[in-house]
Amino acid sequence: MSARSVVLEFSVFLAIVVGLGFLWPREAAGAERPPDLYRSAPIVPWAKSVGEHRFRSPRNYDDTLLYYRKVLRGGWRVSWKKIINVSGTRAQHVENNRKSGRWEGLN
Repeated sequence: MSARSVVLEFSVFLAIVVGLGFLWPREAAGAERPPDLYRSAPIVPWAKSVGEHRFRSPRNYDDTLLYYRKVLRGGWRVSWKKIINVSGTRAQHVENNRKSGRWEGLN
């Protein structure tokens, strides 16, 4: 076996390994961290506690709402209710429809 064929085989092997590395399933770089749970309720990651059973989201209103719409899809049995929507003030309430849950709702 000549040195040239060894180098060629190694190059092919390296190309296959690198190619498989790109195809290997992994978490996307921009993937969302799973929610933190407080009394079985999902809380926005990195939210700060501001009182008993109260948290402040690090995101703005629209991004927080989008986050909860994505997270509460599927197996979560919740209903969305608009509390107020006047100029400068917006709020929605997410009600937990499971009676066995340890949380009633999110604002």
